[in-house]
Amino acid sequence: MAAVCQYSFKLLHHLPYFVDLTTSDLHVFRSLEDSLCAQTFESVENVIYTKNDWFERLNEIFFVDGVKALEYCWKKCVAHDICAKKL
Repeated sequence: MAAVCQYSFKLLHHLPYFVDLTTSDLHVFRSLEDSLCAQTFESVENVIYTKNDWFERLNEIFFVDGVKALEYCWKKCVAHDICAKKL
């Protein structure tokens, strides 16, 4: 919540589930998937270490850019909701 205030983001109401906007489309998960692609791990601990190391190497701008990218998805979902009500 502090980051929301710090960067003057506005909290938006949660919109209904929209099949085209899954959590795998979000900035962090897509980037994490790209980073881990084609790697093999010998243990669960190795996976956890690699994931934690990936997060530690990210800078603040990565997360700010991800939040900004959600605007497009949110607008798409709002447009869909408005169109559905007109039918």
